Amino acid sequence: MTHNDGLARYFGYSDNGSNYRMTYFTNYFDLGAPAQTKILKRLSITVIGATGQDFVVKSGFDYSDVYNSYALSVRQGTIYEYGANAPSATIGKYGLTTTTPSVSQTATTITNEDTTPDEHYTVDFQLTQDAVYNVPLIVYLDADGYYYHQNNTVFDEYGIVTTPGTRTKTTLYVKAVDFTSEYSGGTLVDTIRVAGSGSGSVMQLGFEAELNGGQLSIQKMDIYVKQGRIL
Repeated sequence: MTHNDGLARYFGYSDNGSNYRMTYFTNYFDLGAPAQTKILKRLSITVIGATGQDFVVKSGFDYSDVYNSYALSVRQGTIYEYGANAPSATIGKYGLTTTTPSVSQTATTITNEDTTPDEHYTVDFQLTQDAVYNVPLIVYLDADGYYYHQNNTVFDEYGIVTTPGTRTKTTLYVKAVDFTSEYSGGTLVDTIRVAGSGSGSVMQLGFEAELNGGQLSIQKMDIYVKQGRIL
């Protein structure tokens, strides 16, 4: 599509680099019993979303604009060590699209020692988690100040540790959007259940989330109600 700044491409999960509010509300429904009160007991929401993504589910009754709100989150997932336990593991193979080879080590590189010579990869990360950098990545910080994809524990041919590891297990945070869809990265399928409240003859459900670089979609909403009095 085109606009004042030129040609634009519709992709990703941000509004030209900025976060945006996703809002979805159903129509009012009576569950096939228009003359009977429904008492909401429980909600079960199945979503596909970025790890740790927050969202709010709302329920309302009888055309009122006053809703009960339930603050929920997609469960946390962890991307481990770029496959450090696999022989000749490489940093880039697990789908980080912003990972690039580096000639030398820097404050933003992660070193893979399964190759000769060692391979250094520049990775876009930060040390604290927020709405954008929300996928935890486990690496090891050495006394030299650089990150490595595994600890430097050494085993002999009998599987006995001969050199204790001196590196500190560290969590870095990368962007969910920096993963290719093949490996899905920080995207999870999660079913979240919450106790409901409120009653009425017709009911409406709402779904709101602040998106900032991570995807979120509603796959299924299950509603558990108790039958009340006849109107």
